[in-house]
Amino acid sequence: MECLRLRLLVDPFPAPGLMACPHCTDVRFADAPLHPLECERLSPARLWRHNRVRDFLFAALRQCYSTADLRSEHMMTGTEGTRLKGDIVMRNGPELTVFDAAVVDPAAPSYLAKGSDKKEDVAAGQREMDKRAGWQAIGGVEGAHFIPFVVEATGRLGPSALKFFNEKLISADGSHIAKLFLLKLNFTIARWNARMVLQARGKISVGFNPPARMDEGGEAV
Repeated sequence: MECLRLRLLVDPFPAPGLMACPHCTDVRFADAPLHPLECERLSPARLWRHNRVRDFLFAALRQCYSTADLRSEHMMTGTEGTRLKGDIVMRNGPELTVFDAAVVDPAAPSYLAKGSDKKEDVAAGQREMDKRAGWQAIGGVEGAHFIPFVVEATGRLGPSALKFFNEKLISADGSHIAKLFLLKLNFTIARWNARMVLQARGKISVGFNPPARMDEGGEAV
């Protein structure tokens, strides 16, 4: 039930009364029903959700670009000598692409204040801008194409992610792998959104281990 309600960004606490988040007790669910998706104390779940998005994208890229050199959580040296870590780094022939994955909640107060409830891509677009600014501030990597792969908590792809999905994944695969990736993406986001609600209710523990990441061969480690 939590998965379905959150998939539609519907209030997961239909009768919250005075119930407050047990992790930051000054926030009442009646005032911020989607607070679990941004609660700082639930960051382990957000990390898990992020890592699964990264891993599903990695697997889809590996299937679509079988001859490409793919690295997950790969350290690189920036143009100014700064060490950078890419969620996914793909070298396909002469092309080098760096992906930085993120999941953003369009119902967060900071995005609602900018009109995310009235316009598309407010939340995802802002996170993309932040990611690009961070990449440029540390010099980036010479010759690399940077893609902030941002997904909203509804499962909706942000502008850059959608552009890559339509122009690269589908064209490289004929749509099968790309569509399967999208199904997995939506499932894992809905699942871990729901888990954050259950954690906020105190139904399950916050302190669980994050998922294993994929190694460079696409296997869990």
